[in-house]
Amino acid sequence: MSGFVSANASTTGRGVVCTGHSPHYWISVSAPPHHQWPPGLPPPRQFDSVFAHNSHCYPGQKLLDVLKLQGGAPDDVASLIVAALLNAAAGLTPVLSESAVKSIWSEYLGTGSFSPSSGVYWSHDDIIAYLLTTMSV
Repeated sequence: MSGFVSANASTTGRGVVCTGHSPHYWISVSAPPHHQWPPGLPPPRQFDSVFAHNSHCYPGQKLLDVLKLQGGAPDDVASLIVAALLNAAAGLTPVLSESAVKSIWSEYLGTGSFSPSSGVYWSHDDIIAYLLTTMSV
């Protein structure tokens, strides 16, 4: 994430390719037997079991339910966060780990922004822009 902020040259010439999928993709492959979803994160898994400390936001909703959200903030970020988590768990986003995805969500939900590095704060729109760079949409 800090590379996104500072245009980190450490990957110059090598490039990092993210082949993550959009929420729409994960919705389209959500039917049983869920072969394409990462192990441990099936569509019926409760959102608050994955993002436990934030259960007040989407209590009782499944990962698939949150992927389908189409409202404004925080629903649009939540939908992309679930897709980003699935992408990270599937190994499709080398620049974004599962724990980083959870950190983005936690900080965003608590403060309305995310700080990828000291003194840098991403707004709602910045978070969306970053997550979209990790996905083929």
